[in-house]
Amino acid sequence: MRVLLGLCASLLLLYGVSARGKPRDCALLGPAFPRPTDLPSSQSFKDDLDRLSRKLAEALESSTINGAESSFSLNIFTVEDEAPIWEYHHVASQFNGTLPAEGLDGDTIYRIASITKLLTVYVLLIESGFEVLDEKITKYIPELAAVPKGVETDTVQWNDITLGALATHLAGILRAATFGDLAPTIESPHIPEGSFPPLDGEDALSCGYSPQNAPCSRKALLDEVLLRHPVYPPFSAPIYSNTAFTLLGLALEQIKGKPLEDMMNESVFVPLGLSRTSLLQPKNHSWGIVPVSPMSSFWNVSFGLEAPGINAYSTANDLSRLGRAILNATLLSATDTRRWMKPMTHTGSTSYSVGAPWEIFRVDSPRVIDMYSKSGSVGSYKSLLFLLPDHNVGFTILVAAPGPSPLYPIASVMTSQLIPALEKEARRQAQMNFAGAYRASGVNSSIVLDANDKHHGIGISSWNSNGTDVIEILKTLAGSRNSSDTARVRLFPTQLMRDSICPGSRKSCTDVSFRLVVEVVPADADNTGYEGMFSRRCDHWVLLDGLLYSHISIDEVMITVEKVSGRAVAVEPRAWRFRMDKIEGPVLSVYEQSFPENAFKSQGVMSSWVDE
Repeated sequence: MRVLLGLCASLLLLYGVSARGKPRDCALLGPAFPRPTDLPSSQSFKDDLDRLSRKLAEALESSTINGAESSFSLNIFTVEDEAPIWEYHHVASQFNGTLPAEGLDGDTIYRIASITKLLTVYVLLIESGFEVLDEKITKYIPELAAVPKGVETDTVQWNDITLGALATHLAGILRAATFGDLAPTIESPHIPEGSFPPLDGEDALSCGYSPQNAPCSRKALLDEVLLRHPVYPPFSAPIYSNTAFTLLGLALEQIKGKPLEDMMNESVFVPLGLSRTSLLQPKNHSWGIVPVSPMSSFWNVSFGLEAPGINAYSTANDLSRLGRAILNATLLSATDTRRWMKPMTHTGSTSYSVGAPWEIFRVDSPRVIDMYSKSGSVGSYKSLLFLLPDHNVGFTILVAAPGPSPLYPIASVMTSQLIPALEKEARRQAQMNFAGAYRASGVNSSIVLDANDKHHGIGISSWNSNGTDVIEILKTLAGSRNSSDTARVRLFPTQLMRDSICPGSRKSCTDVSFRLVVEVVPADADNTGYEGMFSRRCDHWVLLDGLLYSHISIDEVMITVEKVSGRAVAVEPRAWRFRMDKIEGPVLSVYEQSFPENAFKSQGVMSSWVDE
């Protein structure tokens, strides 16, 4: 034991962990409980969805959401259910335009704008894998390779830019080649005369983006790209770029030797049954919602070579199928999907990161939850696909509005209602399926699990091994030297599992892997430690798997679960080399976790991102 304590002390010194600091209810990144399942069967969750519907109705009635001019389609989906488990559709009370004959529903087509970027990266990964992301864009677009190095303030260093930099907005290049030039509108009443100097024979680009313009030719578009100055050095900071995805599309077509439209159809739309999703304008216009007119709404504007970043059309139902496929790792391997769904860079906000091309919102009330999204905006159309990997749930928002869009007010209502409901349901199911007493056969060993409190993860409230108190041992190993201290011992799912046979029967079971963390709560917690930036860090991820007993980590716990019922039947702390079978069921009441009403607003979680 002295050797083990010495090793533990060394680890604690190495990582700067103090048992006397003020405790923080830390969780490992990822689900705090096994992901909730069969949500449509939960009356509690149904009640929460009804509450969401009422909140949206109240927001429409109070004009917090502009329902006079805005039409929208919303749904919530899970990885288990083929159809959305909730949907909500609203036609603007002052709607002026055309709708499908059957009215607005989950199969109505909207433009999805920059969600196209997500489709382009998805196809790139399916067709070419992650390796291609490290290749230089100059390998595939010779016009860029021919550019002299030049001065870095005036010339983009194209030889330093990879496909991965383009996919993650880290290339530091122009935002858009064909949008944003004020020269054609310099006589606008909004710009006082003389505000800008007269142009001496310099013309603005006359192709692309605008409904009045034809799409740009390859030469015209790349000539404009080569004229533009860099915004930042590559890999410095995320700078949103539509042009990055134009270049990605050109590169992908060069790699595979066929049009991007064909690749999207073959690799994504057909395999997933996205029958009303297309890169180009759908042939059947009668399935779409068009506010005012096809021209003013941008319904029939073609973006030509810029299509990979902005051009696509889809429906709420098709986007839910897309989101379900991503969460289920249907077209990419599970490993590649996890690799893809990670931040590649941060932004100036602590709650906002960027992936390829994910827009990742982070909330920490009461624990850190990462929400993966992609938004879109073009003309009268706004869109949002949201994925919650911690819960295997997602939602879609599609808006058609000629005036101010309610996209982010709707998203704020949905996240502030949905995420607490999912957290509560995950805890409820954990309490129902895992909580209870377990005892070993032939040895004086037992353990009691309980999820019915305010802390993250499944709690171990009692644990005896051959008559000794394991929680006291874990408290000592975690650095406590005060017998009056207490320890919180929690189990977190690792997402690792294996098939098995249930002990004592021939039923099919699954062995689910958990790791335990120990949080020492000093007896004088209110008066000890210091307050500062480093007092708030969570070091469980550093210490995990740090102490072993003959090759097996003492924090590794396997719980055997019946496949049909989802109920746990046995617990095996693997370093202890014995199994404990369940002897008592759970207490079914569930701790009601409180979420501040403004938890999803105060951190800028749903601040506007304009991406036309």
